[in-house]
Amino acid sequence: MAPAALSLNASFMYFGFSLGAALGAFTLHRGGAAHLGWVGALCECGALGMLRLSTPRQEAELAKAA
Repeated sequence: MAPAALSLNASFMYFGFSLGAALGAFTLHRGGAAHLGWVGALCECGALGMLRLSTPRQEAELAKAA
């Protein structure tokens, strides 16, 4: 089981690297180097949002919200 999980982890890392390079190249082609920071910031915000949605809330937080 461990070799399969390690292989999937590496595959998704390589996918992320290639997706990031493609997005950077597209941004440079369409908007120039001045827009790379904004695109990077949007990607970071998206990653933080996905992390927030995928992290289970603890029971104490749920009790506060109710």
